[in-house]
Amino acid sequence: MDRLGTFALALGLGLAVYGAVASVLGARRERPLLVESARTTAYSLLAVVAAANGAMLAAILSNDFSIKYVAENSSRATPTFFKVLSLWSADEGSLLLWNLVLAGFIVAVAFRFRHRRPETFPWAMAVMYGVAAFYLILVLGPTNPFATFATAPEPGDKLMSFYRRVRPSAALWKPIAAMCPDVPPSHDAAWNFLDWICGCVMIYSSLFGIGKIILKETGPGLMFLAAAAFAGGIIYWDLSRRGWSTILE
Repeated sequence: MDRLGTFALALGLGLAVYGAVASVLGARRERPLLVESARTTAYSLLAVVAAANGAMLAAILSNDFSIKYVAENSSRATPTFFKVLSLWSADEGSLLLWNLVLAGFIVAVAFRFRHRRPETFPWAMAVMYGVAAFYLILVLGPTNPFATFATAPEPGDKLMSFYRRVRPSAALWKPIAAMCPDVPPSHDAAWNFLDWICGCVMIYSSLFGIGKIILKETGPGLMFLAAAAFAGGIIYWDLSRRGWSTILE
């Protein structure tokens, strides 16, 4: 969807630039065919901008989290109605929707003056196309709603399977925890982090301690082994307190 949306916006930018140039040239050189071409370009512009909005809406409804905007403004647990609203819940989506509104306004003017055209009509169309081009440049550059992550996120099924097996702290896995109500939430991230630190200390202290003893540096070796035993004792105490089932399930 990101490629389709970006292509549609780029095509829209080309149409807006053409509409502005054709309007100005048609007015200056008094060429009605150019003015008419600029006028009818409005319909094509509306179509491609609507296609870009449709691509974003489809990405949101299909949970395409490879697109940053979808990942930051929607989730699998979000109701469909609010997913639709998230189309304009942030700057990028709002500008995308504004491009659609602006294209619709240009079409309304083009339709209104399809038969009788005041002398200022092509100049007004040129200004509107110029404004449309400006906003299209925004959504193709600094506020691109179709920007993607460098790597695609893991599928939801795989994340749910990992959460069920490992049971990490629910505080950092809220979206996935919400999709697994049958799994009792865990709130022991701090203790898990402490056990991880102690595990690293135990392993490396054991390695250095054994190495020191082999090299006949008994004193330092025993100190390293004591540190390893202390770290292992903390892990044993914590898991005994919380229950060994936390690592066996």
